[in-house]
Amino acid sequence: MKELYFLAGVKLPGDSDALVNDSMEELENLVATAGGEVYGRLIQKRDTIDPTTYIGKGKIEEIDMLFDRPRGEGTVVFNADLSPAQIRNLEEVLGCQVITRTELILAIFAIHARSQVAKFQVETAQLSYMLPRLTGQGVSMSRTGAGLRTRGPGETKLETDRRKIHKRISLLKKELQRLEKAAEVRRRSRENVFKVTIAGYTNAGKSALSTLLTKGDLTSENKLFSTLDTATRKLSLGPKVEAVLTDTVGFIRDIPHELVESFKSTLAETAEADLIIHLVDISSTFFREKMDTGNVLLAEIGAEQNKRVLAFNKIDMADLEVLALAKSEFPEAFFISAKKKIGIEELQHYIRQEALRFMEQKGIILPEYLS
Repeated sequence: MKELYFLAGVKLPGDSDALVNDSMEELENLVATAGGEVYGRLIQKRDTIDPTTYIGKGKIEEIDMLFDRPRGEGTVVFNADLSPAQIRNLEEVLGCQVITRTELILAIFAIHARSQVAKFQVETAQLSYMLPRLTGQGVSMSRTGAGLRTRGPGETKLETDRRKIHKRISLLKKELQRLEKAAEVRRRSRENVFKVTIAGYTNAGKSALSTLLTKGDLTSENKLFSTLDTATRKLSLGPKVEAVLTDTVGFIRDIPHELVESFKSTLAETAEADLIIHLVDISSTFFREKMDTGNVLLAEIGAEQNKRVLAFNKIDMADLEVLALAKSEFPEAFFISAKKKIGIEELQHYIRQEALRFMEQKGIILPEYLS
């Protein structure tokens, strides 16, 4: 039986109804990705945030009434960051676990971490998030029981003591540095190989496009963050061209800063790419905001100067007016559908031309057996 979740959010002055609803739908998708089931949701319009409980007392009671579950069971997810005091006050009234959007994202990353590097990066991010939230009663993530808080690496066993957490973070960082040196050696071995990275908002279709471009058999799930570890494959660009493609972790609005910091070594693949394909789901109502989120995060990881091309995906599902406007506004962009295989050949041709230009600049001539 799936765990039940109730979603709570706030609409402040200046927030549009559409954007708040889109953010709440994204939160619902995050819960589904974590394996949970959304029981219901509530959005309160407020002028300011309540410093003690984030939302008003009446709305807390309304959630308690609407969320029909045995006392002590279920989880309420707030579409924001809460202070330890706010969480404690909310849990006292609701009688169940309360988590934040950030905790949910961190938990999903923990669920999807497969490699040793990814597991170490997620644990570092979780501990970095936990550290400033330590209180005299301990931190909320240390509590046992049902819910996502118990899913992260080492959460239930780790004593919530500042000195021990600092020591653990230090150890993890040393291990990550050791693993990063090995990754750096692998990257240096590809210095004369044209490197392409697909970057973009989560669920934009990066894995599906990667499969087409590499003629691979990569399983593409319709879930947020289905790709966590970077995967590098040989690009299929025809004769006399050698290139590799990397599909990276997806971006998301309000991504925890701890995650960006912890995953910088993984995201280095993007920062060192010779060409970044910034993939955007144009069927999304808020594709511009999601594109902006990608631009900000690419700058944050040091990839703002890399050669970049825009590719708008899911044109088969996009509004025709929006599509026409985007084509006028972004004449250099590619308009594709990975699902319907529309526009893929044009994109492949562009990548091939860029790869050939790179090889010419490097003075690379492939031996006949590779051509």
